Amino acid sequence: MIKKLMILAAIALTLTACGNKNNTNTEKEGDNADNNTETAAPKWKTYTNEKHGFSMEVPAGLTQRETMLPEDGTIFSDDGAEGITFNRIDITGHKSIFDEEYTPEKVREEFEDWTGPLSEDIDAKECGDNYFTYSIKGNMVNELHKHMYKGTEMVAVVIIYEPDNEDKLGGAVAEHVFNSIKFK
Repeated sequence: MIKKLMILAAIALTLTACGNKNNTNTEKEGDNADNNTETAAPKWKTYTNEKHGFSMEVPAGLTQRETMLPEDGTIFSDDGAEGITFNRIDITGHKSIFDEEYTPEKVREEFEDWTGPLSEDIDAKECGDNYFTYSIKGNMVNELHKHMYKGTEMVAVVIIYEPDNEDKLGGAVAEHVFNSIKFK
């Protein structure tokens, strides 16, 4: 697990640097993320990635961090700090190699490539024709992953949070984020 945290930290450090010009955000009121709480309905902002043709909603209270390759993705975190931070949403878009369409078979192959090496650490996983999800629950940090595919494009969303922040980024909030992913 420590090795995986070090890899995640390296990815986070790699992504934090330049400006983010090709992506836009708009804020709007969202559904109540947890109907059992007495808090007000969370506000959502829409992240749009023009290069890879997708959009999604993230909690408005998160700060968008600047990344080295802003056209490919971004990071939203709870503190906006530079460097390593947990409690964040990492969003990355990719185009398939050689412009090949993502078929259900290719999605299943990607699913096996991503989850196979992690099989002992995975808490839950699911694979459909155009997506897959998996989660890793740890003592220090939880990870929720969703990869979605359309045509030659793919979006990978990773929600990382400390167990104490389950109500802010896990459960119904994560479900809303994942269900809001839309391709053009």
